[in-house]
Amino acid sequence: MNKLLCFFFLMAAILVAAHAQCRNDPDRHSCSQPRRLGSLGSNCHSVTRWWYDKSSRSCKEFKYRGCGGNSNRYCSKSACQNHCM
Repeated sequence: MNKLLCFFFLMAAILVAAHAQCRNDPDRHSCSQPRRLGSLGSNCHSVTRWWYDKSSRSCKEFKYRGCGGNSNRYCSKSACQNHCM
């Protein structure tokens, strides 16, 4: 029973951490910014993100390096589309 409780607590903590990393609420201006990959560093971890390409009027996937960049970066394609289209 104790192991099961620890497992559920660990899973809940992982879900909360993952959700916190994806919380971003850029303004509408961010949709017109170019794609920025960000920078690499010891505390930076590459993740898949989405950016709005105003020339093609579509959201595209890219590998964000984990640090820096700009606010034209979304956690999902649907978040990008909802914000920019």
